Amino acid sequence: MKRRCPKCGNTDIVSERRRYIGGSSGHLECTKCGNVDHPGVFDMQEQLDELFITELKAELELARKKFPSANLSMIALTEEVGELAQAVLKVAAGKWDRTRLREEAVQVAAMAMRVANDRDESVAATVYVEPGA
Repeated sequence: MKRRCPKCGNTDIVSERRRYIGGSSGHLECTKCGNVDHPGVFDMQEQLDELFITELKAELELARKKFPSANLSMIALTEEVGELAQAVLKVAAGKWDRTRLREEAVQVAAMAMRVANDRDESVAATVYVEPGA
């Protein structure tokens, strides 16, 4: 897994930063934004990403057991995105902690996977017409 800069999200250009002649400090520097890893920051971000994926898999399994049909999954995804937006605002206002926001984000990701991977039969009868056509 590539390391991700916790400041800008860059994964392509992260290199070891040399601080001493003939040696290295062991720190990493994002060459895109210049963020310098203080020991463990990049690793912590990687661990958080892996935890999110683990939580996503569990949420997806739960959602498929609770709602085996993928019908109306796009509507459910839209609702979850609204709840995530509310969570962002509540965290910013100090009413919720980031744990609640993360729970909502995991639910959004799970529904997005269902939209992408499960067939929603409820939209099969819907005819799409290109605007202006």
